[in-house]
Amino acid sequence: MTYGRNVDQLVRSFLQATSKEEREPLLHELQPFDVAEMLEELLEEEQLQLLASLPRPFAAEVLEHLDHDYQYHLLRRVDESIAQEILAAMPSDAISDLIRSLHRRQADILLNLLSSEARGQIHELLSYPEDSAGALANVAYLRARDHWPASQVLEHFRKVGQEAGIMNYAYVVDSKGGLSGVASLRDLLLSDGRTPVSELMHTSVVSVEADTDQEEAARLLEEYDFAALPVVDSEGRMVGIITHDDILDVVEEEATEDIYRKGGLSISDLEMVRSERLLQASLLNVLRVRFPWLLFVLVGGLVAGMVIGRFEATLEAVVGLAFFIPVIMDMGGNVGTQASTIFVRGLILGHIEPQRVVRYILREMASGLTMGGITGVAAGAVAALWQGDIRIGLVVFLALTLTCGIASLVGFGFPWLLHRMGFDPAAASDPLITTVKDITGLIIYFTLATTLLTRAGV
Repeated sequence: MTYGRNVDQLVRSFLQATSKEEREPLLHELQPFDVAEMLEELLEEEQLQLLASLPRPFAAEVLEHLDHDYQYHLLRRVDESIAQEILAAMPSDAISDLIRSLHRRQADILLNLLSSEARGQIHELLSYPEDSAGALANVAYLRARDHWPASQVLEHFRKVGQEAGIMNYAYVVDSKGGLSGVASLRDLLLSDGRTPVSELMHTSVVSVEADTDQEEAARLLEEYDFAALPVVDSEGRMVGIITHDDILDVVEEEATEDIYRKGGLSISDLEMVRSERLLQASLLNVLRVRFPWLLFVLVGGLVAGMVIGRFEATLEAVVGLAFFIPVIMDMGGNVGTQASTIFVRGLILGHIEPQRVVRYILREMASGLTMGGITGVAAGAVAALWQGDIRIGLVVFLALTLTCGIASLVGFGFPWLLHRMGFDPAAASDPLITTVKDITGLIIYFTLATTLLTRAGV
């Protein structure tokens, strides 16, 4: 956010300025994000004038804060030479993301605006899966050779540093482009200028292969707390680097996907249900994405109703049992949801060790039984006092305890089984787990009631 002066006023003043000297102080008070937020409020003529007036690296950053369709719209309407310059200033990973999102004919139009070298780099990034580290890589980084003296690396940095995606490190490559080591800019600055890079670089480099999932790359960058992570191909050649900015986008994207999955939306639907697309989707698409899961819940609800019907005689004999059905179902639902969330989060962060899964499941089930027992004591006491029968309290206590234990088992174990079978574990979403838990909870509750109450002559 720009403080002190209103963004709208700053942008208007910038547009009215007629010389570089007038624009320079205004530019220092503007941030690319603020300009991007303001852009849609301008007339199209003003939008194009603003892009043409901004320094190209600044304009490139502004575009990165806009959605892909809007980026394409603006790049197609500014002068072709300006569009070329803005694209040349954009990071390669941002361009590849933009190209991926467009129709092939639109993508070809933008690719033709790139230099032949940049076009080749983008085609290489596009060859990697969309959710891989290679697709995230920025090919603009500081390269060096191990025999270069520190002074030569610094001189090289002065020439190309403006284009580099990160300025903290120099990545040392051999004659074939293989990653040999990494040298920090600090070490280069503090060394004798004649010291060869081979004496300053670290050879034990933490890197990630280009086809690695982007979540794994994000985890590595977070664990090692690097400013950037080198990406290499299967033969160890440098592809590019992933920076913290890229990872923040990944974390946001994966969090959004997890939220949709928890809501019962399948993997193939995720691209359709990015927030803005879901809001703009046709009724048919909305139904196609959401209705199958609602249908599953409907069937599960009917089965639950059949379970209640099966124990109709028990309910008629002890009407007070009906008062505690919502308690049993809600408590089991919450425990099951907690367990599935713990599993999905642990799997994403790499905390789930396959050889210890049975131990995790047993511990989670023990937690569920304990929580169910504690809440069951309270609920059972209320039920006994309310209905004036300690046996009803005992039924509620046992049902809550067992239902919470089963819900923990289902919530943690079911996603694990799906994961072992090769499916995405997040497919064990709330609608799925809740439906299974509701049916089992009702069976437990009414079986206990039938055994302890009606057969005892209550």
